[in-house]
Amino acid sequence: ISVPLPPQKQLEVDFDPEKDKQQRMATLVGHSTVPQRKAVLSDLVSRNITSLVFPELRELLDKLEVEFDPLSLGDQVKPMLAFVEKTPELNKYLEPLKKMVLIKLVQQLSQVYVTMRISDFARLADFMSLHDCEKFIVEAVSRNQAMV
Repeated sequence: ISVPLPPQKQLEVDFDPEKDKQQRMATLVGHSTVPQRKAVLSDLVSRNITSLVFPELRELLDKLEVEFDPLSLGDQVKPMLAFVEKTPELNKYLEPLKKMVLIKLVQQLSQVYVTMRISDFARLADFMSLHDCEKFIVEAVSRNQAMV
């Protein structure tokens, strides 16, 4: 679930270091092309790998990939993020998961709202500091992962 989202629009660039890095990683794991996030997630589901997930995190995939509830997404994933934070072997995934939740939240909110007060957004995204949210949203927009 912490696999980064692809850009929403592709830019025409002759040399893209990120794409080159992804191609090398794909070659290392035996793929001829870079697998897309959607394909990776469908492989996880089709191979029933989700049954091996910690019980506390089983609903996370549905919350992020299936359900559409931007007004309660943050509250619904907070206990799961707390579990990841408390579990030593999962702790390294906490920040990427928070960023993925934030991106999904922004994408869902952008489908419903044209404008939103910053205080309302801060309440919905209270699993991260407002400063970190703003910083990451700017980064995501510059990488074309979100359009705000």
